[in-house]
Amino acid sequence: MNQENKAKVLNQYINQYLPIIESNLSILRSNSNLRIPYCQFLFSILDYFGFLYNIAHNNLYSTRGTKNMKDFLGSKYFPNEIHKKIRILDFIRNGVMHQIFPKASSLDTKNIDKLFHEDLSIKPFPALNLIKLENVIIKAITLFIEDVKINSEFVDNLHNQLFIEHPYFDDHKNFNKIIQDDFNGNINNLFS
Repeated sequence: MNQENKAKVLNQYINQYLPIIESNLSILRSNSNLRIPYCQFLFSILDYFGFLYNIAHNNLYSTRGTKNMKDFLGSKYFPNEIHKKIRILDFIRNGVMHQIFPKASSLDTKNIDKLFHEDLSIKPFPALNLIKLENVIIKAITLFIEDVKINSEFVDNLHNQLFIEHPYFDDHKNFNKIIQDDFNGNINNLFS
């Protein structure tokens, strides 16, 4: 395994984001008034790591649609309980991400070991337990990252797609190009 490529992949596409993910989840989890942004953030995490998953496992680079998320949810990193609920999770995701509210369901933050439970206030529709969803996602991401660290094919696929085939997927370079093009190369012009 090329250790330099592994370090580049881990540093740019995983390590720099994990502290941001952890701190934001902590804030969202602790405030029950932020259920919609909490749910949106969880689905965004699934979209992002699904993107990395499909590159690593299938050498497939795609930034559109929900295929990445659904493929990741259907992977070995998630328990069977989740595999059986991909369609309903995608249905709820569509509502939360595009209509602001979950479709035909509610969001809850009960500390119980069930992904869905009956919401008596909107019966017969379910409540998605965001705490359980977060726990399952974090476990899956952790397992995926561990696989990336030891699997040279995953590293090769990620490095090839993210640094060679699609090098524009680099936030810092994109940001600097905008500053250069739109603000005469001076970030202080952004603030005026």
